[in-house]
Amino acid sequence: MAIRGLKSYIDGDFINKLGAIARGEDSAKANLQKALRGGSDPVQSAAEGLRLGARTYATAVQGINLAASVVNLAQADLEKIDKLADQMIEVATKATRSSASQQKRRNLNFEFRSLAKEMETIVNSASLGQFDYLEVSGLEEVFVTIGLDPKRSDSTADIFNSFTTVDGHQLLASEKIRGRRPVPVPAGIPGNKHVSEAGNADLFSAKRTILRQADAFAAVEDLSALKNQIKNNTEVLERARGLLQDNLVLVRETGLALLDMSDQLTTEKDANDLARELRKRIRREAGTAVLAQAENLEPLAVATLTLKPEDFN
Repeated sequence: MAIRGLKSYIDGDFINKLGAIARGEDSAKANLQKALRGGSDPVQSAAEGLRLGARTYATAVQGINLAASVVNLAQADLEKIDKLADQMIEVATKATRSSASQQKRRNLNFEFRSLAKEMETIVNSASLGQFDYLEVSGLEEVFVTIGLDPKRSDSTADIFNSFTTVDGHQLLASEKIRGRRPVPVPAGIPGNKHVSEAGNADLFSAKRTILRQADAFAAVEDLSALKNQIKNNTEVLERARGLLQDNLVLVRETGLALLDMSDQLTTEKDANDLARELRKRIRREAGTAVLAQAENLEPLAVATLTLKPEDFN
C-alpha cells in the first residue's frame, strides 16, 4: 500500500517539475522535459535537474525546522500557562473556605488577579514574526507557509481538526473557557451559592474576582477546564511535532537521494526511470513509517518559492 502510494506521487512528471520549481519559472519545466527526453546534452541537463531538486528540498528542510521551532514555542508557553493555572486554582481553593475572612479574600483576590495578568501577558506576547502561535489560525498559517496545507494534506488536516477551542475562539488556552454550570458547591456550605457576574467574567478580565465564595468555586471549575484544554492541545502539538519530523525525514532523504543520483548519472535516463530509482532510494533510506507523508513532497517543494525565513523572526 505504501509503495503504490509513493508511486502515485513520485513519477516522471514529478522529476520534470523539480527543475521548474527550483528555477521558479514556467519555461523551466519545458526546458527540463526537453533535456530529459533527448536534448542536446541530456545527461548534463538531467543531472542539473536532480541537483536543483536537491537544492529545493534543502530549503524545504529549513522551512520544516522553522515550523518546528514555532511548535516548540507554543508548547513551552502552554506549559507556563498550565503552571499558572495550578497556582490560581490553589489560591481560589483557599477562597472557597467558609473560614476565610473578608481581608483574607481580598488578599487572595489580589494574588489571583496578579497570576491572571501573567497568564494574559504570555498569551498576548505569543507571536513570532507574523505568526500568532497560540492561535490555531496562526499555527495553520505557519504550516501553510512551508507547504503543509490542511486543505491539501489529510495528515495535516487531522492535526488541526484535533485542537480544542471555545466557541470559535482560536486560542489554545482560552480565557473564555468554562467549567460546569451550575457550579458544584459542596453540601453544607453556608451563604449565597449563586455565581455572580464577576464569577462568570473571562479569566483574564479585571472583572473576574474570587471575593465571593461561590465565585471562588467557579474559578476553580473554569481553571480546571482550562487545564483540560491545555492538556489536549499540548498533546496535539506533540502530534504536530511528529508530523513535522516525518516530513523532515522524507524531505531530507529525498534531497540526499536526488543529489547522489545527480552525481552518479553517467548515461541518459528517462524521467520515469529516474523516478523509479528515486522511489527505491526513498523507501530504503526513509523507512515505511514516513511514506504516508509522500502527498506533501510536491507542496513542500513549491512552498520554497515563497518561503521567507525572515517572516519567522
